[in-house]
Formats: sequence, C-alpha cells, structure tokens
Amino acid sequence: RTRVTSDEIYGTASLQAVFGASPSYGSVYTAGGYRPAVTAGSTYTWSFYVKATSGTPNLRATVNWYDSGGAYISQSQSTIEAGTLSWVRRSVTAVAPASTATAEVIIEGPSVTNGNTILIDGALFEQSSTLKPYFDGSYSDPSINFTSRLWNGTANASTSTITNSVPVQSGNSIVTG
Repeated sequence: RTRVTSDEIYGTASLQAVFGASPSYGSVYTAGGYRPAVTAGSTYTWSFYVKATSGTPNLRATVNWYDSGGAYISQSQSTIEAGTLSWVRRSVTAVAPASTATAEVIIEGPSVTNGNTILIDGALFEQSSTLKPYFDGSYSDPSINFTSRLWNGTANASTSTITNSVPVQSGNSIVTG
C-alpha cells in the first residue's frame, strides 16, 4: 500500500494497492484501529470510491462488529468489483448485531490476481440504511444543506463530522489521503 498524490477524487491523495500472487484475500485498507461507536440494531453503510488502474479485481468490503469490551462478535461482508479506469463508489449496508458497541471497516483485495492495482479514496461509514452523499471536513456535496463541518484531527488524515439541517446526515468520513 502506498499513498499517491497523482490521482484522487477528494483531498490531496489516495491509497494505492498492488495485489500479489498468494491465493487468499489480504487487507488493503483498514481505518488504522479507529472503531467508531455504533448502536446495536441500527443500520450502517460503509462506502468508498475505488478505481482499478490495472486489472479488475473483486474486493471484499467488510464491517467487523465488536462488543463494549472489544471482543469480536461477527462481520458483515460484500464482494464487489473494483471497476475499471474510473472512480466508482462501492458500499455495504448492514445492521449492527445485538451487543455491538463499535465497528471496524476494512477493504480486502484478492491476491490471486497478480499485478492488479487499485486506488481507494473517499471512505465513509455512517448510520444510514441508504447510501448518502460523500462528505468530509473540507468537502460536502452541494445537495447537503450543512450548517457545520470539521475534521476531528489533521485535515485529510483523520475522521470528520458534518452537521446539516435537512436531511439529517451524520457519520464518519475515514480518509485515505
């Protein structure tokens, strides 16, 4: 995995991953140990933009669910195609199981397609049953009527939140650049 500044959809960089030849899936992106608080029984959508620059690998978008003590409960997972030569948004929507307190989001890529390369940007995890417009601490889609937005740390290197009047959208953008 490499941070690249030559091709991004938001911010100033994206994450580049090149797959090897091992016959298994490997983690391409994880939110660096960041596990946002979630509510058991609520629906969450994990989305990101991806661009295949060589090959068209299938990816797995995964949400791991944990209890309040940090013990693993289960996972929700979806296999998706990376797309070809242009940025596409991919997502997985799932309900947090009983006893869930936190979640971890992961993108995994198959190592069986030797040499395939992808870029990832605009990662977003939010409490919603539908895919909403992307936002981060610097950017929000013009369709979002926001009243404030901020980074929770360093711009383009931390989570962010947005407050908007209508419709309500809250979540955590988890940036790669």
